[in-house]
This record gives sequence, structure tokens and C-alpha cells, in this order.
Amino acid sequence: MPNDVRQLPPSLPRTSQVPLRTTGPLAAHVVSRLPKPKAPQVVLYDQYDNASANATLSATFDDFPTSVPISLTTLSCPEVRPGTSSRSDADGIYFNGAGPAFDWNVFIYTDSGGLPGTQVYSTLNQPVTVNGTTFTVNLTPAAVLSAGTYWIEIQANMDFATQGEWGWTDRTVQSNNPAAWQNPGGGFGVCPTWAPKLAVCVPTAGGPDQVYRINGTTGGGACT
Repeated sequence: MPNDVRQLPPSLPRTSQVPLRTTGPLAAHVVSRLPKPKAPQVVLYDQYDNASANATLSATFDDFPTSVPISLTTLSCPEVRPGTSSRSDADGIYFNGAGPAFDWNVFIYTDSGGLPGTQVYSTLNQPVTVNGTTFTVNLTPAAVLSAGTYWIEIQANMDFATQGEWGWTDRTVQSNNPAAWQNPGGGFGVCPTWAPKLAVCVPTAGGPDQVYRINGTTGGGACT
């Protein structure tokens, strides 16, 4: 059962409480080594390891439009060639319901002082492939990025009442900046704008980062 539960504000129903993380289903969770992507794709960035037993909510709820929690972490990668779809693998789990989500959104932001800045890429309502606890979203169209530091957001589109929630597996080890989190609708009464997930928004999360990997094709250069 979830062990970090926050009281819902008046805008959300009080028949249930919405946790920002969960422990039970992930307690014995082991992250498997993912296979290498097929050529010409390569692994652009990889922190698919050091999984916590916890997961942090990363979803939008169609039935509660004022509540839009988001979890992000940093990405540094070389240029992605145009015309080739990149792919994101994220480790996660459904809780307070069996899912599945309707579809998925992926956003990429520039870095602004250690937090997400300007949005430079978005793809909405994409299907996901699930293998165990690995959720894979193809980026269509491809994300074309110059070398640099970016933030990537993976977000499930769901109905809370019938599908529950999706949590992005916390990572116990931090790479680059710590994961950030925001709830712009204010439904949870915390972090209406970007702030560090563990240090500010979800202090009982299982780690400062998230478990994920980015695949694509390079236009030259190495990850920064």
C-alpha cells in the first residue's frame, strides 16, 4: 500500500487520497538490462539503473484537469538526425488502479539554472509499448537537438477514477541535476512551479532522480 499520502484539496474528490509515490508494488522490483537499440539507433543517454522501490506520480488526469503533476530529469545528448524517430524507455508502474493510460506525452526543455526552461519539443497522445516495467514511447516526429543539457518529461494521460495513476520509478543515484516536479493546476497544494522533486516537492520519494534511457541517432559529437 502507498505510504506517502497527501490530503486532497477541495478540487479533488475525497473518496480517495492521491499518493505521490508507492512502495508495495515495487518493493521487490529489479530493473532489467535493456537490449541495445537496432542500428542506426544508438543509446544517446542512459540512467536505467539504481532503481528505488518507489515511484513518483507523472500523469495528467482528464477527470481532474486542475491537477497536472509532472516529473522530469536531465538529459545531455548529441544532435539527433532529423527524420529518424527517437525513443524513450522509462521504468514505472501503475498504482491505485491497473491502468492502462490512454496515451502518453513527451516534452523536452532547455535548462534554466538547474530547472526546466523553454520547451523545445513536444509530442502528444503517443502509444506506449510495455515490457515488464519498461514503458517505451517513440518520439514522432523525431526530436532534433543540438548538443547541450535538456530536460525530458514523460507523462501518462489517464482518468484517475477508472485507471488510477502512473508512477515514474525513482532513482537512488543522481546524475546531472536532480529531478524536478510541478503541479501547475495546484490540485496537490504543492509545487505549482518547477522545484527539485526530492528536496522540495516529494521529500519522501525514493531518490533524487528517475530511471530512463534515450535512444536515437547522432549527428556527430559526444554527450556532454
